[in-house]
This record gives sequence, structure tokens and C-alpha cells, in this order.
Amino acid sequence: MNAPSDNKNGYVLVNALVLVAALSAVAVFLLARADAGRKRLDAGLTAAQLSLNLNAFEALAKTVLERDVGAVDHNGENWAKPVIDMQLTRGRVTGRISDEQGLFNLNWLSNPDHHTAHDAFKKLLSQRGVPQQVGQQIHDLLSADGPVDPAAWSRKTPAEEPVSGPLLMVDQLAHLPGISERHLARLAPFVTALPGDSPLNINTVSEEVLRAFLPNMSAAAYNQVFRDRTNQPFSSVDAFLAAVGVPAPDADNPEGPPPPLSPEHLSVGSQWFRAEISASLDDQFAQRSIVFQRQSLPVGVTTHWRITTRP
Repeated sequence: MNAPSDNKNGYVLVNALVLVAALSAVAVFLLARADAGRKRLDAGLTAAQLSLNLNAFEALAKTVLERDVGAVDHNGENWAKPVIDMQLTRGRVTGRISDEQGLFNLNWLSNPDHHTAHDAFKKLLSQRGVPQQVGQQIHDLLSADGPVDPAAWSRKTPAEEPVSGPLLMVDQLAHLPGISERHLARLAPFVTALPGDSPLNINTVSEEVLRAFLPNMSAAAYNQVFRDRTNQPFSSVDAFLAAVGVPAPDADNPEGPPPPLSPEHLSVGSQWFRAEISASLDDQFAQRSIVFQRQSLPVGVTTHWRITTRP
């Protein structure tokens, strides 16, 4: 006689268990969403803090460059410290500033009349073990007529349309069809992309780039120039040319052979600088590359371009 009551109680118990299971599932779902939301919030806060740390170093770099008001720029100045390292709460930020005008400016190659630059680039390629064919590809990309084989760009995956003329940054070379990462890595530390009228700073130029322009100088002469430059930076282009044994252009013979280094292509100071910054926070990392242009006040230091990589 008690069976119907027992069945009814059983149904109630099953329904209660089903309801509890459903509520548990909803609770787990809500907790998972809350945890995912918290993680996204934490990640966003970490990314924002990393950006602030990068911004802080960028502001410091600008201040350091603006305070350097001398006409001569050299590797013994405050901005040229190898690394600036700052410990922060839960992380750190490190960076360095370098002179872009101590490198070979690839945009010199867009000027067909800059013969010394074209010759020096060939020698720089040979020094670095980069095939001259790669150099010709770079030259063609920089020329007004563009690449000789534009079809090679359309065969890339995905296909690209080559943009000829001066480069904005060296990283654009990575898009050249057929250029290898190995060759690009050998060349990249010694080249830059600046306006074509930017001169080479004789006080910061690397030995590799100077050897490309003056391949006939003896090792002893190179050592002497770099030793003298370290002790006392050159205060004039004429003093440098005299030290390396390059005669001044002959005004009475304009048709004569051009000197390996012409005064109008050289300077003792710089306008263009690069900052490489790394920031860490807990186990997250961010990086930033910036190219600055420093002009006289009231313009001061401005950002030419900036690339940031962060979580």
C-alpha cells in the first residue's frame, strides 16, 4: 500500500538531484568565466604596465638626447652608454641608445650620382659575406624604376607589390624575394635607413663601415684613427680627412676622380638616433624600437617611427 508514496518520494529525490547538478554546472560555468575574466584583466593590466615602463624609458632617452647640446657627437657621451638598466617593482626595464649616422645609410643608394656610396656598399657586402646579387636586389628596390623582376614579388606567398624608392626602415629588406635570414643578419647591424642627405658621423662610424669607404688604409692607420677618436673626438671633417690621408677635393679640377670620402657626405655630429628597449614584469616581456630625430630647439627630439611588441 506504500508503493505510490515511495515512488513519489523517489521522483522528488531524482528531481532534486537533477536540480542540484544543474545548479552546480551553472556555478562551475560562472566561476570559469569569472576566472577567465580575471586572467584577461590581469593580462590587460600587465600589458598596460609594460607599456608605461617602455614609455618611461622612451621619455628618458629623449631627455638624455635633448640635454646633449654639443655640436660633436661621439661614443663617449652620456647617451652612448652600452646599457641603461633600471630595476622596478616586479620587473625591470633596460635599453640603449645608438647613433644611426654611424651606420651605412641604404638610402644613399637611391642617388645614382653617389658613386662613393655605391662602391662602398659593394665592399661592405664582401666583408660581411653577402652575395653581390643580394646587393643588386637592394639597389634595384631603392631605384626609382623599382625591381628588375617584379614578377618575383607576385610569386611570394602571399603575393606582394614592390614599393620602390627610399626605405623607411631596414626591416623592409626582409620582404625581398629570395633574401635569406642569414644574409640579412650579417648585413643588418651595419646599415640603416635615413633620409638620403644624412651624412656619416666620423666620430661614431663603425670600423666595418669605414673600411668599406677606405679599403686601402693599413690596419695600423685604422687603429691610430680609432685610438685618436676615442681619446679626442674629431672636431671637424677636415681634421678627420687629414688623419686618414684623404686629400681635399681639387676645386681647380672638378672633372678629376672623386675622393673616396667627400666632405659634404661627412659630419662630426648627428641628428638621428635609435633606442632599443626591453621591459619585463613578472613573467611577461615587451620590446620597443624607436628612431628619433634631434633638431635644434624649439623642435627638440621627435619620434620618426616606433614599433612595440608586447603581450
